[in-house]
Amino acid sequence: PSLARRRVRPSTTAALAEPLMPARRAVSGSLRGISVSQAGQPEVAARRVSSLNDGEALLGFSSGLCSGRCFLYWLIFLSCLGGLLFGYDTGVISGASLLLKERFRLGAVELEAVVSSTILFAALGSLASGPINMRLGRRPTILLGSATFTLGALLMAASASFGTLVLGRVIVGVAVGLSSGTVPMFIAEVAPTAMRGKLVALNNVCIVSGQVLAGLVDGSFALVPAGWRDMLG
Repeated sequence: PSLARRRVRPSTTAALAEPLMPARRAVSGSLRGISVSQAGQPEVAARRVSSLNDGEALLGFSSGLCSGRCFLYWLIFLSCLGGLLFGYDTGVISGASLLLKERFRLGAVELEAVVSSTILFAALGSLASGPINMRLGRRPTILLGSATFTLGALLMAASASFGTLVLGRVIVGVAVGLSSGTVPMFIAEVAPTAMRGKLVALNNVCIVSGQVLAGLVDGSFALVPAGWRDMLG
């Protein structure tokens, strides 16, 4: 009798557990971010909530000034100014370096320090943008980058020595790194699903546009006395 009971127990347990198997599959699938439909086809769980992101919520926003779509584009345009300044500050030094070399009597090493300091600290700023974003959030980090851009530009425009000039370039480099690591992520988060790729690519367009603008500004102030201040500031 005890042997019979032992033989019955596994089959009884399996019979009791069999109705619970679909529920277990659904729970384990949702924990992995995937839900299994009744037809057995996997569906990514993010699809069910993609319509609830911030961008599509903004599309339904309306005020007396503009509609939700207008507000969304305005928000992304202001965010893309970080990309515009990224391109401008990395490109403007190509024309300003000729005037800076004469004004501060720079040697080859000093001129290289002025040019490369922004790129070096942009790399460091981009590495620091991750922890700062995690701690402060996207919008505060963008505002911090904007304030850093302003401080660096004013310092370069008012610089009277080589050290002050390099310090301004360093500060601008940090701002470039913060914006390059934050702006694309912020745009991707607020953009609607159907428009996300187009709006994120807009940041890259702004970077190239900033480089073009830097070339135009360099040409405009090349013959102006102390024109490098206008270029950099």
